[in-house]
This record gives sequence, structure tokens and C-alpha cells, in this order.
Amino acid sequence: MKDINFLPDVYMKRQARRNRVVREIVLIVSLSLVFIGWWAVGFREVSVLKNESIKLQHEVSMAEKLQLELIQLQKEQGQLEREMKLKNELSQPVQYTQIIAKIGSLLPESVALLGLEMQTKRPKPMTATQAAAKAQRKPARSRSRNQDQKKTQPVIDEISVEFDGLAPDDLHVAEVISRLSDCPLFRGVELRFSREVERDGLIGRKFKLRTIVSLSHEYAKPYVEREMADAY
Repeated sequence: MKDINFLPDVYMKRQARRNRVVREIVLIVSLSLVFIGWWAVGFREVSVLKNESIKLQHEVSMAEKLQLELIQLQKEQGQLEREMKLKNELSQPVQYTQIIAKIGSLLPESVALLGLEMQTKRPKPMTATQAAAKAQRKPARSRSRNQDQKKTQPVIDEISVEFDGLAPDDLHVAEVISRLSDCPLFRGVELRFSREVERDGLIGRKFKLRTIVSLSHEYAKPYVEREMADAY
């Protein structure tokens, strides 16, 4: 039995074209949705990467700032170390207060300290003009080594201590000299004079002593602290 199609060919062609357009639209929409999904996923990944990049840039900026602060701290540390080194080089290893306290601890109870004078003799540094002149000056060939040694003067770096005291008799004066001589802080103890004096109806001996405290020696900190503890 043969099927008979009563529909015109124009209608069939239009229907086929319509179906083809619908399929193309569905295909285009599907591809568009797929592309939109891919774009959304990629945009999210790009956003995540962008946030991580911003975070890394912030961390790098903080690291650079910390590095600059570290360099500045290192410069300040070096400056402080140089200042401390210069201070240690220029400061005296023994202070005046320590010397006075030590003398007071060595004096017997019956001996009174009337007066004390200290003078520091330290080498004077050359001025800039003297240093430049010395650098430009050439040693004469005719000058021998012995002549240079004769002209070289020893560097004096010491504290001269002189003090007046009042003692009952010469035995107490001798005891003061003995105690100062036995103390490693003092050297060259010298009696300048000792004469009889009368005060308030009492007879005693007024004396003057001179001694030297060398600043060229290295005094250990425990020794100085122990001397100060003994003095007080």
C-alpha cells in the first residue's frame, strides 16, 4: 500500500528549514552555555590568582620594608659599636671616685684626710694639621735609627695623686705608706713631707703623700668591682 502525501512540497521544505533552524539554535545555545561555563570557571580562577598575586605583592612589600628596617638597625648597631669602642678607648680604666674610695678604705681610723688632688696625664692626640704635616714630611736619610730613638719620648698615661693627712705619729704615717705600697692600684708612693703640728691642744703629724695610678694597665672588671666593694 502506497502512502500518499497530500502536503505541498513548499510546506515540507519550510518545515525542514524550521527544524534545521531550531537544531542550529539549540546547538548555538548549548555551545554558548558551555562557553559561559568555561568563562565563569576561568574568571573565578583568574580572580583567585589575582588575589594571590595581590597578597604576594603585599608580602613582598612588607619583606622589603623589613629589610630596609634591618639595614637601618644594622647601621645603628655599627654606629653604637663604634661609639662604644671610642668611649672605651677614651675613658679611663679607673675612675676618680674609685681612687678616692680606695684611699679612704686604706687609711687607718686614726688618720684623717685633709685634702686630695689628682691630675691626669694623658697623651694628647695630634691635630688635623699636625697629622697632615707628619704624613707629608719625609724622614731624612742622614737620620739614624739611634737618633730617632733618642727623640722618641715615652707616652705618659697616668693619674698623679697627692693628698694631705693628719696622723697621731710617724708610725701611723708609715702604716699609711705601707698600705698604699701593698695595694696594686698605686705605685711609686712617695712621702713629700711630715711635720709636727698642734691642733686644739693635740700634737700630731701632718704629712703629704704622692703616688701614681697607671692608666696604661688593663684592669679587669671583677678586680675593680671587688676593690669598690672593699672600699664601701
